[in-house]
Amino acid sequence: MKKLQKQVENFINKREWRKYHTPKELLLALVEEIGEFRNIIKW
Repeated sequence: MKKLQKQVENFINKREWRKYHTPKELLLALVEEIGEFRNIIKW
């Protein structure tokens, strides 16, 4: 598991994604996905 975590960390760092992984951005992305899921279930 530690090896996989290190690979993910390296993947993120190479692409400079750290700035997009703030709690605010992650929460907004989660809310958006939940909204899309709701629409699938609704119809």
